Amino acid sequence: DDILLNVLPLDHVFGFVCGLLWGLSCGASVALGRGPRHYADDCSYFRPTVLSAVPMLLGFLLKNQLLNEEMRLILVGAGDCPDQLMNAVKAAGIQLSFGYGLTETSSGVAISTSGDPRAMAVCPDDKITIAGDGEILIESPECMMLGYYKHYEDTGKVLKNGVLYTGDLGRFDENGLLHITGRKKEILVLQDGTKIYLPEYEKELASLLHTEKLAAVLKDHKPVLVLEHSDMPEKAVLDAIEPFLKTQPRGSRISEVIVLNHALPRTETGKIRRWEIEKEIQS
Repeated sequence: DDILLNVLPLDHVFGFVCGLLWGLSCGASVALGRGPRHYADDCSYFRPTVLSAVPMLLGFLLKNQLLNEEMRLILVGAGDCPDQLMNAVKAAGIQLSFGYGLTETSSGVAISTSGDPRAMAVCPDDKITIAGDGEILIESPECMMLGYYKHYEDTGKVLKNGVLYTGDLGRFDENGLLHITGRKKEILVLQDGTKIYLPEYEKELASLLHTEKLAAVLKDHKPVLVLEHSDMPEKAVLDAIEPFLKTQPRGSRISEVIVLNHALPRTETGKIRRWEIEKEIQS
């Protein structure tokens, strides 16, 4: 008797699997959204009981009070979801589940089913282990990719003997539930699922600013630029990098410049400890 509303693009693995196949496999009705022009009225038109959404879309629906009274379950995925959005959904009396998955595994491999949305049970047919450095390793025989198309070297770096090295960091709690704690890969994932590949991104910024003492990190789920011991005013920094930012999607553009009065924290091999920077600038 459920109606699952899918307003996500079907060429997005989360939209296709969790917005279409999930509903069909359960025998529910699936309502296909009518495009971005109808984000504001699709809920009132279709009266869904279940919704799949990325965090950015969920934030829009909550801010404008667009969720219909029949809604009883929302599945959020494709990016980290702020606690305030999760709390707002629960305050509205709607069950919220948070899912973790990758394109490489045909979407979800873990999902929260009750209580803490960030404590996720591993999906059937999937096996997740945590490496010594905290990296999440996945075996998913039924849904694992064969490899990146014609990119054999890149495939070999992440898929080894059927085990996917995700680049994500996590832990299991005392109840065997998975918690995501950060990222090992040099990638930022935005709330709409967009990915910023940092090596290329930061190389362009470093070239324009004539310094490699910088890092792009997330603050309040938005990309910001962190500089080490810089006397350059924020406006001058933004003006210098504007030609590059104009080539990027709007959500991927630097929203703020932050200067640290100390060196950027790095590992022994010289990699930036982004999680430490993010923790410092959030406080």
